[in-house]
Formats: sequence, C-alpha cells, structure tokens
Amino acid sequence: MKKLQNVTNTDPLRENQSFIQFKGDGFVYATNSHTLVKCPVKEIAGDSIAEDLQFYVKGKDWGKSKFNTAEFFKIEGNYLIGYDKKAIKLGMIDILFADQFKQSIGNFPDCNVVIPTNELVEIKEISFNPALLYDLCECLGFNQNFKLSFRGDSKIIEVSGNNVESKGYIMPMIKF
Repeated sequence: MKKLQNVTNTDPLRENQSFIQFKGDGFVYATNSHTLVKCPVKEIAGDSIAEDLQFYVKGKDWGKSKFNTAEFFKIEGNYLIGYDKKAIKLGMIDILFADQFKQSIGNFPDCNVVIPTNELVEIKEISFNPALLYDLCECLGFNQNFKLSFRGDSKIIEVSGNNVESKGYIMPMIKF
C-alpha cells in the first residue's frame, strides 16, 4: 500500500493540499505542490472502494491510522475504515464528500493539468530536491528500482516503478 501522507501538505495556508483525493476517475491523488502522486484506486484499496466514488481524507489521518498497511476499506457514513489482512480494524477516519470538501475547504488542485503528456527529451542537466525523490519513492514503495522521465528543462519529472501504474511527479528547481 502507499504512504500517501508523505506527499500531502502540512502548511495550514494550503489546507486543500493536506488531503488525499479519491477523484472518482479511478485514481487517487496527493500533492504538496512540490510532489504529486497519482495511483489507481485498485492499487490503494483493491475492489473495496468504488472507482467512481469521489471523497477526500486528511493525509495526516491516513498516516496516523496506518492506512498504508490496510488490505481493504469500508465506508460507513462519513468515515473510512481500514482493515488489515486478518480483518482487524486499523482505524476510522473522517471523509469529506465532494460537496462537503468544496464548501468547507475549497477546491483540490487539478492535478492532471501538470501531468506531462508530451514526448520525452534529452536534457543536459536538471535540478531537484533529492528529499522529494525520497518521499515519493517511500510513498509509492519504490524501494529498489525506479525510472525518471524528463520532458524538457524546467518541466515536471515523472517517477515510475516496475509493474505498477502509480506514478509520482517532482517539480524541478530553478537551476543554480
């Protein structure tokens, strides 16, 4: 499972980025504006959460409840309940459905706008914070091999692993 809390924001000025978004398009998104993760719902929750269901959970709560170790989930009312492989309850966290999130928090960033779709290009050099790469790899479980894909100078860097659809993205730094 994914440690999605590693790439959510803790800055109270960007409260919308402190949440994990189950978007309803079959993917889960988490971002702190420096890194972004896009994972299929099935990689996070198997078949226990419908791919077309849209809701939000706090990244901090996800981490505290150790939901990255959950085998399956249930939604009861406004709560997401995580269970381990022995069906022992790990915890229960609050969820906000789309209308509740919009009213109380605002808008979640449109992550697909920054995900690159153009051709890969050769670049001479690029700067990024290695701590962000570590956080992404830790989040996505890329503990041995991963691939970096570049689409140009000062363009977002794609981080992907073997045999998974999940991808991470790092915003490059200004060259120094």
